[in-house]
Amino acid sequence: MKGSKNRRECVVCQSVFVIPILKGNHKSQRLTCSALCHRRYVSRNARRWVKGELDIIEQLSTSMPPKRLYMTYCRMAAERGFPKRSEAAFRCKLRLLGIPLMPELDWYKLNQLAEMFDTTRHLVYKLVKKGLRAERESDHPNQPWFVSRAELRRFARKRPELFRHFNPDGLFVALEDRKLVELIMAQPKVHLPNRYNPTTVRCVETGNIYKSYRAAAREVFVDPSAIYASAKHGHRAGGYHWVVVSQI
Repeated sequence: MKGSKNRRECVVCQSVFVIPILKGNHKSQRLTCSALCHRRYVSRNARRWVKGELDIIEQLSTSMPPKRLYMTYCRMAAERGFPKRSEAAFRCKLRLLGIPLMPELDWYKLNQLAEMFDTTRHLVYKLVKKGLRAERESDHPNQPWFVSRAELRRFARKRPELFRHFNPDGLFVALEDRKLVELIMAQPKVHLPNRYNPTTVRCVETGNIYKSYRAAAREVFVDPSAIYASAKHGHRAGGYHWVVVSQI
């Protein structure tokens, strides 16, 4: 609002509101007095999506991770003369169209691979440190990683010994290459000196086998250290006795 340092006039309803003070004693740049006016302002100034843009989205959807999907869309839209869209607007449009962000063809999350390979997520993440090329969902921290089937095949041919400890059925589903899986299974199986290697334990009374101390502890509602101590010293933990299943 002209003549005032602490007040501003809403660009939608022309009411006067106090300018919010942000962290660091900075004044907010907002031009509206409320969330309702903000939505009206955005709707009034929004550029409508045209059919050509929606055709590009349908062509690319479910074929690649969200970050690569957005960058590919921007490139194709610029070539056809469409306006540039922000990543937030692009993701919002995908949700409105009912298109999942997760690619459905030939791409996997690392957590999905851990379930398919019947192993821990830490061992799968270790493949990335060894040279497996993975992509983040976005530039924000703590976002999931995506790996393509083609990249999995390339890395498995280069370092087959790193996949030897994984479930062969899960390897075949992910790689879809029987000869490559046979090559991996032909590698000598060596116990890796890694603190994330799970120790398989068996409940003496029930006979159930768990792939880690944590999984067994979760079943009987105790701390994993109690299962470890029970397997080592022979006393009960969670009302049962536990023994370590030898690794073959």
